[in-house]
Amino acid sequence: MFCSFNYIFPKIFSEHLFEITIPWPDRLAIQISAYVQGADERGRMIRRSLIRYVNQISILTFQYTSTIIKARFPTLDHLVEAGIMTSDEKDVIENTETPHGIWWVPAQWFGQLAMVARKEGRIHDDLHLKSLIDEMLSFRGCCGNIWSYDWISVPLVYTQVVTIAVYSFFVSCLFGRQFLFQYPPGSNQSAAHEIDFYIPLFTIFQFFFYVGWLKVAEAMICPFGADDEDFEINWVIDRNLQVGYLIVDRMYRQLPKLTKDAFWDNIEPEIPYTQAAANYRGVPFYGSTQAMNISERQAEWNMPEPMEAIDEESGLAGVGGPKMASTSSLRFRKISSRKRKDKKLQQNDDEDAASEITANSTKTWGSYAWF
Repeated sequence: MFCSFNYIFPKIFSEHLFEITIPWPDRLAIQISAYVQGADERGRMIRRSLIRYVNQISILTFQYTSTIIKARFPTLDHLVEAGIMTSDEKDVIENTETPHGIWWVPAQWFGQLAMVARKEGRIHDDLHLKSLIDEMLSFRGCCGNIWSYDWISVPLVYTQVVTIAVYSFFVSCLFGRQFLFQYPPGSNQSAAHEIDFYIPLFTIFQFFFYVGWLKVAEAMICPFGADDEDFEINWVIDRNLQVGYLIVDRMYRQLPKLTKDAFWDNIEPEIPYTQAAANYRGVPFYGSTQAMNISERQAEWNMPEPMEAIDEESGLAGVGGPKMASTSSLRFRKISSRKRKDKKLQQNDDEDAASEITANSTKTWGSYAWF
């Protein structure tokens, strides 16, 4: 997926849980470079336009949700001057009549241009076209999550109540956790009360924990702002634009020469370790039951005892013709022989266990006698 950074915030309301996802176009750019064929100028134009539409989706999303991106690109004219959008594309967006946001419009352009490339034969299979559309929709879904988080934010009253409650608690602690020594009347003390000066260790811990959690919560309210703890959205936009063009254009049909690898004739290749990593060399893992021993007796099959033959006419067990009677007697002898064999093996196991206990006891008493 494109979502590299995943931050799950606590529930603002009982029915909402937002997952903040930053979109990365790498997978989609690799598929565009692999599926959209054509080394001519039009093929190159289609690939670059597809990846540019993808970046426009994220840039328009952050333009409406991030303060630093809004300051960098206040209007669509700034996007045209920056080379992210053409003047014709700007006119299409401005002429799109919708009461909602227009950040999703480049996704529609992506789908239409992909269909044109399929009809021209530059995308050789419908499965490749579907894969491109699915990846683009996943990218658009990440942008939709960011839009949803900006839409339903933490209520202002909630933040004010928490801030006032935390600071009021510690202001009251300054007075409520001061202890006074009360002396009885007639004592030699000059004052009736004296302050007990001490270091409020646990109150200091509470202050660090509560105020620290409060500052973290304040930073999480707007993770796409200009604070030091916020995401570097400017770097994300620059990186996505540069890497996207590099994959679909400069690296199109560019791959190293095929040669035999260093382990061509080695069935079990081993990668060497440096002196710094030699202590981290491990042994292969074969499973937790690899060293588990099962005795020969326990490894025998436990076959279910066969049922006795029942005469359908009389309904009595063990009644039948000569052939049926002989079969039943043969099964009975086999069962009896097996039971005797199991009983004899059990007796041998008990005798071996008793002999081992006796030997251990003799050895133990012998060691006591030596002392």
